[in-house]
Amino acid sequence: MTETLSAGKWFVECLPEDGGRISRLSYDGVELLTAPPTGTAAIVPEGAGPFERKPVYGYDDCLPTVDACVFPRDGKPAGDHGLLVYLPWQVSTAPGRMTCRVECSRLEARFTRELRFEGRTLTWRFEIVNDGGEDLPFLHVMHGLMPLHDVTAIEFPEFDEVVDEGTDRSVCSNAPGKLARHLLEAPAGYAKTLLVRGMKSGEVTATFRGRVALRMTQPVDLLPNSAIWWNKTGWPGGAGKGRSECAFEPLAGRYSTIDRSAKTGRTQVVRAGRKEAWVVTWEAVEA
Repeated sequence: MTETLSAGKWFVECLPEDGGRISRLSYDGVELLTAPPTGTAAIVPEGAGPFERKPVYGYDDCLPTVDACVFPRDGKPAGDHGLLVYLPWQVSTAPGRMTCRVECSRLEARFTRELRFEGRTLTWRFEIVNDGGEDLPFLHVMHGLMPLHDVTAIEFPEFDEVVDEGTDRSVCSNAPGKLARHLLEAPAGYAKTLLVRGMKSGEVTATFRGRVALRMTQPVDLLPNSAIWWNKTGWPGGAGKGRSECAFEPLAGRYSTIDRSAKTGRTQVVRAGRKEAWVVTWEAVEA
């Protein structure tokens, strides 16, 4: 069953049985998320994990990790793009609001994603309840894939460093303008995850089609970093044959895996029997 909601200039569509995927999100007719891939962009790469074996598009919540790894709390594998994307969700709507809930027995936790629409602003409220008897370390990532070919400008705040997650090497100096140019001028076939660390403010702005500027604001006291996935037809299938997509992902840890981030001392944590909540805002303005 598909759940939809219109609120002013906003439109959102959610697929509860498909891991709670937001399959469409638009503002004033401008699509902010990617559509299901077709043709060579839909190729399933050799050795793909379970996430890549189904259509990759739209928005998902990744928790307790993004990349597959060993979960520190129990020493068992934590799934490719987390655990929640493989579970059925419950979704309800009310005027100006969509609430999406899922329970994960592996984590002994309940997770809620609430979208609140008011004028030009979309407020994402996230909440996790730990029903277990142990503290739960986790990473949460807003995995919203956006149509890279429609992104005409980007603005970043000041930051400490930006590195290629695959090599842990510096990509460019800590200058927001240089990072924006590095991405916008990337050649066809470029496909990398960059880690922007130590953001001085929480605002990242992406402009779509020169029409809508989406200002994404994260709480840097809780989420001081951002993972940027920039795929200019490089994945899967090779240069010119892959998907065209990008994502700006608020991140607590220094890496996209819970194990590496835990080793460096920075994750999100919800105490046993407690709950934690946080908010990210998206504001759409005329470009």
